[in-house]
Amino acid sequence: MNDINAYLFPPALDTAKKAQVRERIQVHRASVMDAYLPMLQDTAMTTRLGAERSAALQDFISELLVLSTRAPERLTELMSHWAPASLLNALVSKEPRVDAQLDQYVGNLQALLIGYHLEGKGVSPKVRFRTTPSLYDLRTSTRIQVRGVPEGQKVEWDFAGNSLTLRHAGGAPIQVPLPLANGGAVERTPLTWSKSWNVPIIEDNAVLGIVGTTPQELRKEVEDPNWEPLSLHDSAEAAYRIIADLWPEMLDWSPLLCTGLVDMNGPRSPHVHRSASYGPASPIFVTRVDDPFKHAGDIVHELQHQRMHLIMDTSAFGKWNDPTQNTASPYRSDPRPMRGLHLGIHAFLAVNRLRLRQHARAESPDEHYRYLLNAHRINLFTFRTLLEFEDIRPHGRAMFAEYARELLAQHELIEPGASREMSETFDQHMRAHIQAVAGRATEKIINTGPEFMDWAEIAKLAARYAERGSAS
Repeated sequence: MNDINAYLFPPALDTAKKAQVRERIQVHRASVMDAYLPMLQDTAMTTRLGAERSAALQDFISELLVLSTRAPERLTELMSHWAPASLLNALVSKEPRVDAQLDQYVGNLQALLIGYHLEGKGVSPKVRFRTTPSLYDLRTSTRIQVRGVPEGQKVEWDFAGNSLTLRHAGGAPIQVPLPLANGGAVERTPLTWSKSWNVPIIEDNAVLGIVGTTPQELRKEVEDPNWEPLSLHDSAEAAYRIIADLWPEMLDWSPLLCTGLVDMNGPRSPHVHRSASYGPASPIFVTRVDDPFKHAGDIVHELQHQRMHLIMDTSAFGKWNDPTQNTASPYRSDPRPMRGLHLGIHAFLAVNRLRLRQHARAESPDEHYRYLLNAHRINLFTFRTLLEFEDIRPHGRAMFAEYARELLAQHELIEPGASREMSETFDQHMRAHIQAVAGRATEKIINTGPEFMDWAEIAKLAARYAERGSAS
């Protein structure tokens, strides 16, 4: 399938196909905003956020309505940007949030409008915002800082025509002429920029929050004061060159899907290596690394997730929307629904394809080959689980056959090069992992039997499905 819906790996995109992808992204963002905005007015959400933040969000929504009538092109510009949906996603998430996080999200939503007023492009003749003194206007990729206001205090922004009055506890009102000039009470600083990816580098993960992998989980690792990671900017630039060399089709998609790179701010340890993203055309969160190839793999991984969310016909797999967490995921330490296994194999087949392309250029050291083998066997385990328990609908068979064909091709390249020590070490780790996940589960885990680690037999099953599924 040579169109934007190609399932497993990304096709090259011409101008017309890029336009199709952009249109689909806009439809997705509109649906997200349609879902999230009413949630902000829900009683439970109001209670969770508190009266002041809820009032600020209502003012934000009111200002959007003003834009819709007085400057619809500006509203379109704002709603076409990734920031509103990402910030609202962080706000409505069921993950526990402390007050400082909620203030950050609400403040950064308001900053999207404050930025227009600072440019002298405000629409409402009088409007007021109340925020922390440090904000991020993600529309313009700038940090806004009110000088002289201690962190923890709130700032009141009172816009009236071409002037701004700033107020905060214990300080005299400050008059600021608009548009904003340099050197005054309000400072705007551009975020670090990745020239290659053409996106901001956001070094403070509190701007958007981490919805899945929490800082608490990351901090279980012991810090290594002697470890010297690359800066996120430098590793991202190097990762771009790696992907351009090994898989240029990915870079047809990245300008459409990768909207920013965010430092997860994990502990200083070479053993912490995580990435995350939250839907199509959203920022990619990564931990710092000392090898840029790791970030190349992370970005490929997250682009796969984002592409899958954008193109996926979820009716192809009957268990996609089943929330039951009764499978041991080889990718995560917690029990997962069937959907999580699809997301895992779809991403890690691509990451291993990238590694194999690198390996074909220069033989990988043992450490890199171990990554190849481990990810491959994890994918075998996942394939066997999905084959056994997923309800693969007729129109999903060709999609599932793509897993099978790629898994078989990788099996023939990876397994012969694995040492006995690598093989035994992984299998021992995998058995312990499954046992640990089963111990955390509230449901009976369905994929704990030895057949899910019979690698040679799973490869045969993949070969049979590749042939049968292609003919379906």
